[in-house]
Amino acid sequence: MNTDQSQQQESLESSISLPDLLKLFLSHWRWFVLSLVICMSLGMLYLSITQPVYTRSTSILIKEDKEGASAGDLSAFQNLGLFQGSSKVQNELITIQSPVIITEVVRRLGLNVNYSVRTGLRSHTLYGTELPLRLQLLDRDPEEGSSLVLSPSTDGGLVLDQFVSAGEKLQQAPIKARYGDTIKSPIGRLLILPVQGVSAQLPQEVKVSIARIDDTANGILAELKGKLTDEKASVIQLTYSDVSAQRAEDILSTIVSVYNELWVEDKNQVAVSTSRFIDERLDVIQRDLGAVDGDISKFKSRNLLPNVDEVTRLVLDKSKDAEAQLLLLSNQISMARYIRSYILDERNQWRVLPANSGIGSDQVESLIGEYNKNLILYNRLKANSSEANPRVLDLEHTLTELRSAVSKSLDNVIVSLSTQINSLQASEQRNTSRIASSPEQAKYLISIERQQKIKEALYLYLLQKREETQLKQSFAAYNTRVITPPMGSRKPSSPVTRNILLASFVLGLILPAVAIFAIDTFDTKLRGRKDAEVLSIPYLGQIPDMNKYRSLRTRLAQRFGRLPHDSNRVRPLVVTAAGGDQMNEAFRILRTNIQYMLPKDRAQVVMLSSINPASGKTFITLNLANSFALKGKRVAVLDLDLRRALLSLYINRPKPGLSSFLNGEISKISELRYTHPDMPGLDIYPVGIIPPNPAELLSTERLSELLDQLRSEYDLILIDCPPAEIVADASIITEVVDMTIFILRVGVLDKRLLPELERFYRENKYRQMTYVVNGVDQLSSKYGYNYGYGDYYAKSK
Repeated sequence: MNTDQSQQQESLESSISLPDLLKLFLSHWRWFVLSLVICMSLGMLYLSITQPVYTRSTSILIKEDKEGASAGDLSAFQNLGLFQGSSKVQNELITIQSPVIITEVVRRLGLNVNYSVRTGLRSHTLYGTELPLRLQLLDRDPEEGSSLVLSPSTDGGLVLDQFVSAGEKLQQAPIKARYGDTIKSPIGRLLILPVQGVSAQLPQEVKVSIARIDDTANGILAELKGKLTDEKASVIQLTYSDVSAQRAEDILSTIVSVYNELWVEDKNQVAVSTSRFIDERLDVIQRDLGAVDGDISKFKSRNLLPNVDEVTRLVLDKSKDAEAQLLLLSNQISMARYIRSYILDERNQWRVLPANSGIGSDQVESLIGEYNKNLILYNRLKANSSEANPRVLDLEHTLTELRSAVSKSLDNVIVSLSTQINSLQASEQRNTSRIASSPEQAKYLISIERQQKIKEALYLYLLQKREETQLKQSFAAYNTRVITPPMGSRKPSSPVTRNILLASFVLGLILPAVAIFAIDTFDTKLRGRKDAEVLSIPYLGQIPDMNKYRSLRTRLAQRFGRLPHDSNRVRPLVVTAAGGDQMNEAFRILRTNIQYMLPKDRAQVVMLSSINPASGKTFITLNLANSFALKGKRVAVLDLDLRRALLSLYINRPKPGLSSFLNGEISKISELRYTHPDMPGLDIYPVGIIPPNPAELLSTERLSELLDQLRSEYDLILIDCPPAEIVADASIITEVVDMTIFILRVGVLDKRLLPELERFYRENKYRQMTYVVNGVDQLSSKYGYNYGYGDYYAKSK
């Protein structure tokens, strides 16, 4: 195949211009109307069955941490982009959307139990003031997909029915109950309580759906949206959408409340731990004081020393200053030892350390404060992430180092205090030795009473610290301030009626357009003259489709090439003397083009064939012959389709026919001549008896003799032949004809066969090849050439 043939074959699929596409769509306007009706109806149905969703938003301000006051000095530089702001707000944004907070919200509001009623086609969710009752599940969480139906009974009670567990309906008889009763049901023990201020009588059936708390929390997390209003601001905006506007507002308010409570609880961890530590120390000191008091009482009773004060007054006066210092140092060393033992206890490894203990070391107090701050941050990050988080691991390493530093600092403090105490005790011993005259009993009492005073002073000191810690815990402020309470539009955020109807309208236009375009694009059948323009074969004309009012089944069958083949089907003649419609004009144009191409010196023989069956050869042959006959030409029509003999049906298939002449049974042509009653001047030569060997009969000299005799009697001889290449008849007949007309039927011929026709023409396989396009639907096909002849003819009348 040469280059021109390759280009022609590649151009079989022609491009579609916009006017052609619009014409194609307009020809199928019924499809668009039907699609619009269906899509708009579906859109209205969707709006009628879908619950409206309302969106609510709230804005909260995260207060600045005063402990990081130094960062405020850099605010001017942060505005210049030299320093990045603290990640505190981002951390709080993650925390406020944590599963821990959402799960607590679900528990407080009972959101895992959903109540709904049917209102028309739509399911309406009951909540808040609309809810006449509340159902409490007394057992563990139910299986996923549990539900039941509550309906009013005639006696003012309730009826529980239609139990479903794990998505399967349970075979359970209806259960009658009253408000406040504990009900044993297949999905667990239930308690139904009326809502205060709302009528307890159910107006209709209420469907109660019970979900797991974790599943409900995950569903809320999926709908909850949180963001920072500005990168440089510390304001968080929370948005939530729900079918109940009141429930959406309650969820947002409760989220903020739970977050504040947990934040205060985190902040109070140091105070709570310090208070617990002080209580433990007070219990120990109280027991020690009781033991010292008992020793003093027993010693005085045993040694008969009712007035020891007079004995020891001199010693106490002289060692007053030393005792005051010794008392302070003893308190400090005791607190240091208590804290060190608290640190060394493995049970307190991840607890905050007591703050403001009064051991007299600013370094230790600073280390304890830093340790507690990092421990609180470590616990929060660990609760909202995994232990493998690099930040968590880093904090864990930092806490270990700080704990070691605190322990070492306490050891240094204890050593220092012990040195000072030893020095004071040595000084006191020197003073005591100066009053050696004091009895041994007085010395013993002095030692015991000194321990008693130390214990009492430490006990009072710890009581004071406990009160300070409790006051600090009571006056802890919230970390947030609500800027905008939960609020939103009264109109639902979805579905938006305008958008749904607009989408339905657009979809109603797009679906048929896509379907029509796809069918038209992937259709390999011939669609009109434009598809055949790739052929270099001479073009004679086109014949319109005679079935202007075809049924949908026939249209689809023709479109996909599945027209029924009925060998006994006879199409009526359409060419008449007074005919002025498109069909008659098409045959007149075809007649003129044939006359222009045929020589005028002798009678011409024209064969009509096709490349596939059901192309309309017989219909065109007879109507074309009649158009010549109406012009005064002597025309003969030969039915040489010796297998089907469809043309012979127009004269009821008489038995004597061409088969008898070709096999030698009949020698006179006049015996084979028949005239159709509606076609005067037109002679038809039928097949006669269908032979078993058509190709052999056509190969004899009798066919040439037949045509030679007919040339002397007629001006034009038309031959109805079988399809080419299917049988050998057409290849045999073409040897004795002057012109071959191929009929290309729209909707029947596969465009992939056009290169085969082109090959016939280039190889001169058939005499003077031409072609006619048959079955053109000029009203609907974008490939037809409709010049408005019908309108012109109607106006001319």
